[in-house]
Amino acid sequence: MQELTKQKAYEMFLNGTQVEVSKKPTHVFARWVENFDLCTKASGIVENERKNVTGWLVQPQHDKKNLYVLGDEQMRNCYSPMTTESYLYENGEVRYWQFAKKHGAAFISGPQKKRVVFVNKDITFPDPWEGGAFTLLAGGVLVDNGDNSVYGINPVEFWKTHERVVE
Repeated sequence: MQELTKQKAYEMFLNGTQVEVSKKPTHVFARWVENFDLCTKASGIVENERKNVTGWLVQPQHDKKNLYVLGDEQMRNCYSPMTTESYLYENGEVRYWQFAKKHGAAFISGPQKKRVVFVNKDITFPDPWEGGAFTLLAGGVLVDNGDNSVYGINPVEFWKTHERVVE
């Protein structure tokens, strides 16, 4: 397995063949966690271990074992509340987010287009959020994180949540 620095992983993205993909709308359940230890796996391989994480613990409906944690701003940018219960909207959306933080709730992401680069070998590189080692399996993709860094999505999870844009 090839180990890359954060910069080398980003250069691999910049120098690779970028492909446009669309993220399928994703239904998730999320709840707020503090000082949470999280170990994510892809195809039986540990891809990332994070200790004492605080944020939204997100559980996709399509893959209940693929948990991840997002910060408050990331969560609001990626997902919208799913509810028909008007009492949650008493004081506007803020009331819903406060309810969801305390009790957990269902959310949905809208379709998003992004450019990715497929990798043809197993690599590890620092995740862009906390710098922990992330393992990306061959066939997975590098995605621009917008701050001269990339994150990875392993192959099985990628094809469950994304599709190639046909031009």
